[in-house]
Amino acid sequence: MNLVFPGNKTEALLALQAGESLLVPCGSSTLQSAMSSLASLTVKRGVPSGEFSQRKALLVIDETVLPMPIVVVTRRSARG
Repeated sequence: MNLVFPGNKTEALLALQAGESLLVPCGSSTLQSAMSSLASLTVKRGVPSGEFSQRKALLVIDETVLPMPIVVVTRRSARG
């Protein structure tokens, strides 16, 4: 599995195809704040928020690195 953290979240989010997921690290923001921000990105671009689902997760790399809180965004259906 290859993990790529997007430089531009909006472009990466809108480029998702049906069934694909995007891992978005929270950085210094809270999970709730990150999820809210991602939801507003789709609304601003005119994409129905119902096309995307969001889940909270922790990315565990190994025992020497602290787990990283992330939001997993999955596109349910592509624009038609």
